[in-house]
Amino acid sequence: MNKIILASHGKLAEGMYDSVKMIIGNVDDLSFCGLKEGQDNNEIAEEIADFISGSEEKHQYIIVCDLLGGSVSNAVSRLSALSNVFVINGMNMGLVISLLLQKEELNEGKILELIDESKAGINLVQLNQKMDEDDII
Repeated sequence: MNKIILASHGKLAEGMYDSVKMIIGNVDDLSFCGLKEGQDNNEIAEEIADFISGSEEKHQYIIVCDLLGGSVSNAVSRLSALSNVFVINGMNMGLVISLLLQKEELNEGKILELIDESKAGINLVQLNQKMDEDDII
């Protein structure tokens, strides 16, 4: 079973959790952890490691971090050495929902496919130059 853990600076992971819950409802396989101001980044990694090691069943964990190269990602990345843990950087809602909707065990190839799909959902909205402001609303 896939378990998704959101990890971020501040309350971004908690906000993402709430937003995903609003859209898809049941989020039993989703949890979050946020680095608090003044907290050492290794504490968040230890908190997640304790959560993983305390699991009664054998699960696969996908940790989704907010920012590549950020202190949270850097601290949590060491957990990817575990055989049942993947770490992804660049949290967005499309990716998190796609990960949650996967029922089969995820592998590196499928995770990369889901990351590519989520990238396709990032784009710039360009309004037709001939539109008036009144046409927008």
